[in-house]
Amino acid sequence: MGGGSYLRNLPSFLMANCISAASHALAGRAEPAQRAMEHLRRLDPALCISAVKDWLSIRRPEDLAIFCEGLRRAGLPE
Repeated sequence: MGGGSYLRNLPSFLMANCISAASHALAGRAEPAQRAMEHLRRLDPALCISAVKDWLSIRRPEDLAIFCEGLRRAGLPE
């Protein structure tokens, strides 16, 4: 699933897994993004982009839009 020590130390932490999935997807690394998304869906099968937006503290709308686009590309539903 790629990623840094945060994923090794906190494998069930949703935010770390969201960051991993979005980052891989935005970088064009489809397979690691898909693996990260599969792990996310196992952690929370009901997770969707609108729910993620509710608990994110990203202030700049353009940053939130980029992050959500990464999640979309990784396969997270709206």
